Amino acid sequence: MNVKADNAATAVALRQVLGKLKRRLREKAPADPFSWSQLAVLRHLHSKGQASVSQLAKWEGVRSQSMGATLAAMEAEGWLARSPDPQDGRKVLFQMSPQCEAWLAQHRARRDDWLASIITSRFSPQEQDVLAQAMELLERIADAE
Repeated sequence: MNVKADNAATAVALRQVLGKLKRRLREKAPADPFSWSQLAVLRHLHSKGQASVSQLAKWEGVRSQSMGATLAAMEAEGWLARSPDPQDGRKVLFQMSPQCEAWLAQHRARRDDWLASIITSRFSPQEQDVLAQAMELLERIADAE
């Protein structure tokens, strides 16, 4: 018997389980010293590399002035470093500081270690394979526009 999946119910269940997993991962690592807007900046800088105030503002859909204030606060705390734009000396590019990169690596490692230990200790080899195969599907959902 071929039963069609109830996509609405699956969407609700997926959202709920991802929220619960996100909360559990936060419990396993030290508290973020960042606001939501600062975390968004770090995600962009981590995935895309250094960027100007205007690029970051565009990616986040905010005004350059607002982004400038966010970046200034992060720079003052030592989380960001700036350098001149090699193509336009009037512009400044921001990147994560070594302190920030080290903090992020430690933070992620702690969460990854906890997650890997749960997968290893609580899932059979077959379940581990199913979970690994599901990563491609979850990635496609995360990348959807």
